[in-house]
Amino acid sequence: MYSSENLVSYACVRSLLILFNIGFWLSGLSLIWIGAWLQTDFENYLKISENYSEHAPGILIIMGGIIIFVTSLTCSCFVKIRSSELVVNGGVLITLLFSLISLSVYINTYKDQVMNGINDGISKEINNYNFSRSTNNDNLIDFVQKNGCAYKLKNVINKHFTALGITTSAIALFPFFGAVLSFGLSLMYNKGGGYEMIV
Repeated sequence: MYSSENLVSYACVRSLLILFNIGFWLSGLSLIWIGAWLQTDFENYLKISENYSEHAPGILIIMGGIIIFVTSLTCSCFVKIRSSELVVNGGVLITLLFSLISLSVYINTYKDQVMNGINDGISKEINNYNFSRSTNNDNLIDFVQKNGCAYKLKNVINKHFTALGITTSAIALFPFFGAVLSFGLSLMYNKGGGYEMIV
């Protein structure tokens, strides 16, 4: 027989797990949106860099798709509580936690690579236009790179990729708390003798 405290805590943990699952699903959707944005609108900014990679937006889209798939499957754990499904769900969430931390590190590394390649990319484009090698043009190009286009471009890329890195780090909190709640709900279920509490 369950005490009223157990019923309240069981309902609270189950409700929190459902809320975290919905939030995690929305974060997966946001990763897909950010990846699509990087492939379309922001791609022109990134292509200027010598170190541009076509894979970065795809990785975000794939990770968002995996999150949406996993959270959609997790909904079946809430309909009929089974301890084994909750433990598997917790394990998958821990795997996603480390994947999201790795993604955050990759984004910060990619940001640094893109920022370092901007000057080389601009220089390459300038050389492709076959400018004359007079000192006046060289000084003008250096001035533009330091105070104009390159400086503003670096600020825009730095601002957006820093926000993206912080976002993926914050999204990594969802699977952490989801795994803790999933394991906690599994323990509550097992304490009750394997019977689901009716609230």
